[in-house]
Amino acid sequence: MITLAKVLRGFGWALIVLAVLLNISVYTMVIINQGFWTLVSELNPFNFRFYFTVGLTFLPGGLLFVLADAIRRRSARVPHSVERRGT
Repeated sequence: MITLAKVLRGFGWALIVLAVLLNISVYTMVIINQGFWTLVSELNPFNFRFYFTVGLTFLPGGLLFVLADAIRRRSARVPHSVERRGT
């Protein structure tokens, strides 16, 4: 199970890196095609579409991180059938 958690964490990192590259390329294309002030208006803190799309871009990688941590925590627990005896 630890191996599965490591694989999921690796895929999570890959998706996060791809999301960063996608966002940088989109911002670059907005600057090239429409100008810097259009990008500034898109990055406005009151523009909720921006937060929604960035959140959707990073969501798969973040979910894989959460899943990998849950698997790692679950495999680290001692099963209930095993009794711990003090010696």
